[in-house]
Amino acid sequence: QMFKFFTDNEKEFLAIRDLKRCQELGGPLGDPVKTFKVLPLKYAPSAPPAASLSRVGVLGATGQQGGAVLRALVAKGVSVVAITRNPSSEKAKALAGLSKVEVRQADLDDQKSLEAAFSGCDGAFVVANFWEGMDPNKEMKQYENCANALKAVGGMKHIVMSSLEDTATHPKMADAKVLLNHPTGNMKVPHFDAKNRSHAFFKGLPVTFLYTSCFVENFTSFFSLNKQGDGSYQFTLPLGEGPIAWTILEDVGKMTAGILERPEMIGQTVGQDPWQRFIALRCIAALLSLRRTCRRLRTRRSRTSVCLGTLSLRLAFPAPRSWRRCSSSMRRSFWPSAT
Repeated sequence: QMFKFFTDNEKEFLAIRDLKRCQELGGPLGDPVKTFKVLPLKYAPSAPPAASLSRVGVLGATGQQGGAVLRALVAKGVSVVAITRNPSSEKAKALAGLSKVEVRQADLDDQKSLEAAFSGCDGAFVVANFWEGMDPNKEMKQYENCANALKAVGGMKHIVMSSLEDTATHPKMADAKVLLNHPTGNMKVPHFDAKNRSHAFFKGLPVTFLYTSCFVENFTSFFSLNKQGDGSYQFTLPLGEGPIAWTILEDVGKMTAGILERPEMIGQTVGQDPWQRFIALRCIAALLSLRRTCRRLRTRRSRTSVCLGTLSLRLAFPAPRSWRRCSSSMRRSFWPSAT
């Protein structure tokens, strides 16, 4: 059903490449949203924090984004409350064994459970999962429950909410098809719009909204690479030749940890470095097919040289090397003999 949703709305998803504001393969960011700000932080991971949080509650701690945030905070020596629906799961048990990590149960559909989970925390990372039910109304309600719980608990110094742009108001989405008539306004890409319109629930809270991007890790999960009869791997996505901004979950975790240390980021919407480069799916396929690690990829069609070191959200830290680690890991999983 999910992939039918993509293919039935191919034109709208092709327009997302404009939403990512890229001009051409390897080109710089263009047409930024007016409210979009870049995090102006240039400090090393070992730099002393500007603000200290005693305990941070992390939603989705056993998931992708929440797990990355938890690991980044633990690496900094921050006490973390790992919030999960199922504390008895193997992933939750593994987290419970980490130093300075306490596992608590909560359900995004239950505000009272969220209040109990955030009790004693003065920082929070908030994320929901649209893809679980593909229901923007449910996702917005979950964010509302989170915001109300954080207000009820009180004492919050800084909150980071994982979010995305509102496609209905983006100038390059003006001619895109409306997929959903919603009480908050028409939605063109619901899993973007639901998050962005949930910002209103956090009014009065010390929050920073973090725009993420497409995760490289999706190639080993969400994008479902299928092995073919000739031994090759295939993935199918209706995104044409449009360049896409990529990031690594590890970087999202590090950014969030960095933002939480900077109270001056409260009230801001932050996202990708405007000088970041973009890479099309065709180039990703070519890169994975090399069976070796490389730093640059030149395509015949565009004559563009893409620097892989820019495949990260360079906000709180210098450009990490996690892209190379992740791409190498993916290649090893497909071709164990590759070096």
